Amino acid sequence: MKSELKISLWAILISISIAGCKKSNDQPFQSYLRMAINGTAVACNANIKATAPLLGSADGSITISGDWATGSVKLEIIEGSQITPGDYLFEVGKFREARVWVSGQEYLAQSVLFSSTVTGSGKIKILEISNDYVKGSFEFITGIYPVGGISQTVTNGEFHIKRSF
Repeated sequence: MKSELKISLWAILISISIAGCKKSNDQPFQSYLRMAINGTAVACNANIKATAPLLGSADGSITISGDWATGSVKLEIIEGSQITPGDYLFEVGKFREARVWVSGQEYLAQSVLFSSTVTGSGKIKILEISNDYVKGSFEFITGIYPVGGISQTVTNGEFHIKRSF
């Protein structure tokens, strides 16, 4: 009888343990995209997206974007070959783009394939990438906006986003 009781108690403890683990896995994934613009923290709270590769194609480009009450941000890498974890610098001969809209004004950091010009500077760092998720960080300084002669400095950017078409 004692051994049956011990077995029953162990079975109950294991069941509770498994149920506890399962419950934590049932939480839905919450995408995030946040940064600081000129030192002010900003968190996107709408339209947080990362493009997924088309079925059967190489994962050679990605667009990451999100909105907040007074602006939005868009990051883009077009690699042509498989995007893998690493740093994607804004440099001559590569397509990298970061756009930030602040209070209705668009600011841009960009390097363009087949051009010797780079607008602003920066990098997008991919830490993890799969067909389902992308995780990374970013920082950039935009070119100078013609009206008013100002630029934007974006630091401490980070994202972890579920990818979709």
